[in-house]
Amino acid sequence: MGPGQEEESPTEQMPLLSPYQMRPFRFSHRIVLAPMTRSRSYGNLPQQHVVEYYAQRATEGGLLIAEATGVSPDAQGMGLIPHTPGIWTKEQVQAWKPVVDAVHARGATFFCQIWHVGRASDMEEQPVSSTDRPIEKNEENYFIDFATPRPLTVEEIPGVINHFRIAAQNALEADCSECAEEYCCVECCSYQGKLHHLYILCPSFDYASFTLQIL
Repeated sequence: MGPGQEEESPTEQMPLLSPYQMRPFRFSHRIVLAPMTRSRSYGNLPQQHVVEYYAQRATEGGLLIAEATGVSPDAQGMGLIPHTPGIWTKEQVQAWKPVVDAVHARGATFFCQIWHVGRASDMEEQPVSSTDRPIEKNEENYFIDFATPRPLTVEEIPGVINHFRIAAQNALEADCSECAEEYCCVECCSYQGKLHHLYILCPSFDYASFTLQIL
């Protein structure tokens, strides 16, 4: 560095560490803890060690996204990744609150990722989906025996939407007990054959309507 030149700050050198505004959320950097399924929530309840796990990864102005969290008892159903948490009961909401409080105490924002595994289930005799076609085996899932799903009936769809709605409300209840409402958020898991994903792929699926019904 020559005479008269100012030393660059770390954020100028690394955009990854620069602040970012995402609608109402202001983050101090752009490093996000992605949702990582941990299979340690026995009885579908977050355990005490979950508090430490997320608190250790929370930073001032950072964003953490929770591991996939079921919207109903039949939303789990994957033998490969058992013991995933849920958020369909008040007991589960209470179990999540210490986790959320610990993350907020570190100055971070916490999103809850909600899911229904749909045809990805290998534990249901006939998991629900938008189709009757099972997941095709490949080099990544060759060892999993996926059942043949059944399409949800038109009459059943409002019930599943209601499961997502209740789960979203419960997540906000867990997250908003000690903070302003605008700092709460949920994310729908929509990939690799999960129930939400299959409907998004349908040309006639009205994503906006689905989202509004949840909220």
